This record gives sequence, structure tokens and C-alpha cells, in this order.
Amino acid sequence: MLIALITALLLMTGGGMAGYLYNLNDMEKAVKSEVQDDARKSAAVDVVKAMQDRDKEFRDTVVDYVDKVDQQFNGAVITEADAKGLLGPYDEAVKAYQDDMTSSRFALREQISREEWAAIFPTD
Repeated sequence: MLIALITALLLMTGGGMAGYLYNLNDMEKAVKSEVQDDARKSAAVDVVKAMQDRDKEFRDTVVDYVDKVDQQFNGAVITEADAKGLLGPYDEAVKAYQDDMTSSRFALREQISREEWAAIFPTD
């Protein structure tokens, strides 16, 4: 029951930046195909790989957090105050992840031209 509650809360709060970033593997492929200059391509791919690593780290953090909460409460009924206390560390992890990914997005933007950016991130 607790796992269902936490899963529902994570889904309702967005759980990160799913709406902001599309699949990072697709982003890497697009960067490799669209960026023409080899030095800028290499730098941009490095940024995307760092984003992939940070994304994996965040996903592992979420899984560890859910497991820890499940073990701690093991099906016990919790109050709203307990739930808010449990979500504090998760909220901090989400904020740090969002800040890191936003910074990475700006770092990526510095490596590619306006035309390449439009090709990698189409707005249609």
C-alpha cells in the first residue's frame, strides 16, 4: 500500500523532468548527426553523456528512496505529516536533479549553433 502511495505521489509530482527533456539516447544520436564541427560535436556529446549519467544516478536514487521508505514503514498506515516528512528528501533530490539538468542543457546550448539546436530539438 505504501509503495502505491509513493508511486502515485511520484507520478503526480512529475518525478523529475520528463516533460523538459526527451529521451537522452535520442538526443545523443541527434547531436552526433546534426553537429558538423568535430570539436563541438565531441564537446556536445560529452555534455549529453554527463546528462545520461546524472539521469541514471537520479533514477537509482528514486528506487533506493522507495525501497528505504517501504522497509521503514512496511505497510504501516502513515499520517499526512509522515508523508510530508518522507517526501522532503525526495523533493530535494528532484530539485538538485532539475538544477543539474537545466545547467547541462545550457552547457549543451553553448556547444551547438542555432540551426543545429533547431534540428536536434524541433518545435513542430
